[in-house]
Amino acid sequence: MTDATAQLVSELYVHDWLHLLGISLMYWDFLVTLDDEINFLWKRACSARAYWFFAVRYSGLAGNIPVTVFTFYTIPAKRCYVYHAGHQVVLVGTQIIVSIVMLVRIHALYGRNIRLLVSLIIISLPLLAVIFWSVTGQQSAVVLGFRGCHTSMLQSSAYHLAAAWEALFIFDSLMFGLTIFKTYSTWRRTGSEASNLPIHTLILRDGAVYFAAMALANLFNILTFYLSGPILSGSLSTFASCVSVTMMARLMLNLHKTADAGSGLVTHLDVDGAVSGGLGSPVVFRDWEENPPSPREEGDPETQRDFVLP
Repeated sequence: MTDATAQLVSELYVHDWLHLLGISLMYWDFLVTLDDEINFLWKRACSARAYWFFAVRYSGLAGNIPVTVFTFYTIPAKRCYVYHAGHQVVLVGTQIIVSIVMLVRIHALYGRNIRLLVSLIIISLPLLAVIFWSVTGQQSAVVLGFRGCHTSMLQSSAYHLAAAWEALFIFDSLMFGLTIFKTYSTWRRTGSEASNLPIHTLILRDGAVYFAAMALANLFNILTFYLSGPILSGSLSTFASCVSVTMMARLMLNLHKTADAGSGLVTHLDVDGAVSGGLGSPVVFRDWEENPPSPREEGDPETQRDFVLP
């Protein structure tokens, strides 16, 4: 075996295991959180929140099944080209679904601010155009003589495809920044003592951590397009997609779990109307300071704090 062949085998080995690392993480988290999913979503009336959750989680679970199969199963070269292109479309499509849910969540956290929503949509449109442009016109070559379906990407195609992940990274970073800003605003309003922090702040802080994890996974994947060779370019795409799906599913389940537990404070759950089409209405949780107020006090802004979830 020549040095070039040995290096190729090593890169293919790393490529396959990076794929499996992301998939294993996502399926492991699915099994760990399945009980919560059944209790908080399947056993309750269907809502827009449930549909968004299912879209995020099961697009990731179903879309990555071919990756598991064709990573080790050899198919004809012509079909391998189709699989490679389809795989990129599925990965980016899953990321777009996650991004839509992120936008819905930010819209809810900011009190369904229409100006913010319109601004985010306007910002998202050129990013979406870049994504669609990026996933077309790729040039790659099938790596023959080895088990599984593998492609070698030209450097120009690597830069071309990196643009899609860069657009997603910009959006993730924007969502992270908006979440941090909201967390800081809440902290300034409620004070710095931990005992004075409302449950709203905890949820915001958790959301910021999840969004940061998504952005970092995308950033590491972007670096592979510029710093790796033809085989390992984009080798963290599956991992980045699986991290995004896992983090968003975790975030949504934690929101349900927090609302259900309430730490003895959440006494009322109100859905602002049925959600149909569009972005829908968020859930409103009312957090009472001490004891539940009497009907006369229920509308008193001094005795309740509202926070919204998508």
